[in-house]
Amino acid sequence: MKMKSTILYISIFCLALSCNNSPFPEVGKQTNHFDHRIFEDNKLPPRASYFGFESAELSEKEGSNRFLSLNGDWKFNWVKDPKQRPKTFQNIRFDDSDWKTIPVPSNWEVEGYGKPIYLDERYPFTTKWPDAPADYNPVGTYRKEIFLDKQFLSEDVVLHFAGAKSAMYVYINGTYVGYSQGSKTPAEFNITKYLKEGKNLIALQMFRWSDASYLESQDMLRMSGIERDAYLYTQPKVYVSDYHASTSLDDSYQDGIFNNTVSITNSSSQKVSKQLTVEMLDDEKSIYRSSEIVEIPVDKTFAFASNSVIPNVKQWSAEMPNLYTLRISLEDKSNPKHNQYIKKNLGFK
Repeated sequence: MKMKSTILYISIFCLALSCNNSPFPEVGKQTNHFDHRIFEDNKLPPRASYFGFESAELSEKEGSNRFLSLNGDWKFNWVKDPKQRPKTFQNIRFDDSDWKTIPVPSNWEVEGYGKPIYLDERYPFTTKWPDAPADYNPVGTYRKEIFLDKQFLSEDVVLHFAGAKSAMYVYINGTYVGYSQGSKTPAEFNITKYLKEGKNLIALQMFRWSDASYLESQDMLRMSGIERDAYLYTQPKVYVSDYHASTSLDDSYQDGIFNNTVSITNSSSQKVSKQLTVEMLDDEKSIYRSSEIVEIPVDKTFAFASNSVIPNVKQWSAEMPNLYTLRISLEDKSNPKHNQYIKKNLGFK
C-alpha cells in the first residue's frame, strides 16, 4: 500500500511539472501560453458579428455614443528574449517615458521590430509540442491611457480586439483581466468592474509564439501584433448577446425559408420584461415581422422564426447579390436610453 501511495505521489508531481513547464514562474498569470489546456481566460463567449446601437437610426458604430476607438498610437516596448520583457508594465505608475509608440492596428515586423517569416511547411521554431519557445520568443508590450466619462460608464463596457497575434495578456489599471490566443478571431472582455471615471490605463503583453502556434503552420507570412481594430463599446445590463439567422430557398427556388433565434443575457439582479422585435426589410418595406414582450430571468434564447416562408424573395447570387436588412430590437418603453438595435444584411440562396 505504501509503494502504491509513493507511485501515485510521484505521478501527480510529474504531471504537475509537465502541465506547468513555464520558464517564467515569477510572473504568475503569465504561464497560459505554455499550457496547451488553456487558450483563453475570462473572455466573453464568441458571437455573431454586429454592433448594438442605442438608436434605430444609426448604422455606423463610429457614430454611436456606445463606441470608443482605441486605434492610433500606443506606447510600445519590444524584446527578443521573453526574460528581458518588462515585468511591472501593467502598473499605473510604471515609467514608460522612454518607450516609443506603435500604431494600432499594425504588425510589429512592418514597424521595424523583428522580421516577418514566410514558411509553407515547417514551424518557425525548433521546440516540440506543446512547448512554446523560451529563449527567442519576441514579446511586445502595449500601454494606452484613455479618459472615460460618467455617461460612458453608465452601461457595461466591453474591450474588443478584432485580431491580435498571438498570445495576449490584458490588464486594466494594474489588474489582470484575461488572456487570449485566438489570433484570427475577435477577443472580447467585460472590463466594467476595472474602470473608473477619468483616466484609465489599458496594458497588455503579447508573446509572438505560444502552444497554439503549432496550429498555425500554413502557407503564410508569420507576423505579430494588434493587427485589426481595437475599441471599447458599451451595452445595457439586459442585452442581445448573440443571434443566429439562416436563410434558404424552397424546392421551387421561389419562396424564401427563414429561421432566426435571439439570445438575451440579463446581468442585472432581477427579472426584466422587454419588447423583442425581429423584422426583415426590403429597402424600407417590411416583409417579415415578429414582436412580443419577453420575460428575461437571467439568460434566455428565443426562436422568432422557425421555417417561416417569405414569398417571392429576391435570390442572392454572385451576379445579382440581392440583400435584405435584418433588424433586431430590444426595447424598454419606460427606459429607452438602454434600448438596443442591431442591423445586418442577409440574402437567400
